[in-house]
Amino acid sequence: MAFEKGSEEFLEIENPEVAMFGGKDFQFSHGQLVFMAYTKVVNALSQEMVEGFWETKDDKLGNKFFIYHKDSRREAIETVKTLKNVMIADLNNNTNGSSEKLNKLFQKEINEKTKFLSLQKQWWENLNVLAQKGFIKENPSFHVSYLTDKSPFYHQYLYEILGIYREIFEQLELAISDSKYFKREMVRG
Repeated sequence: MAFEKGSEEFLEIENPEVAMFGGKDFQFSHGQLVFMAYTKVVNALSQEMVEGFWETKDDKLGNKFFIYHKDSRREAIETVKTLKNVMIADLNNNTNGSSEKLNKLFQKEINEKTKFLSLQKQWWENLNVLAQKGFIKENPSFHVSYLTDKSPFYHQYLYEILGIYREIFEQLELAISDSKYFKREMVRG
């Protein structure tokens, strides 16, 4: 079977070296992808940081259903991680030292996690056996080696690393300002 241009079996490969590539109906731009991730971070960090929770509601027929209200702290952290992942190649090519600063901040996050895991382990070991069994009965997925939202330290850990991720976002924003993404055209208001 011959694969001819225009036939359904023909696959045209675009040149990935070009900054904008795609078919006539679709254009891909790394700058647009960074901008989309950046705006999601700004939106997530500008919200009130609240803990996620489940709400039980009844419908008109008396059936119960559960609604989860998302944890805006975790969402903000994940959007910053996504922006960092989108910009990873740009950070490797950046010469302003932001990669070293980011590595220090990520090490700071690891240190915070280690600190709160040791606090959780110490708390767990200080509980009597009856309290441990009761806690495991209420939280069957609990393991002392993982931070869980049911432990008294998880929410403090989230607030601590949220501050770190705000600093990471600052460094990413500095890296964006040094790059070429948003300097193509002047927008007049």
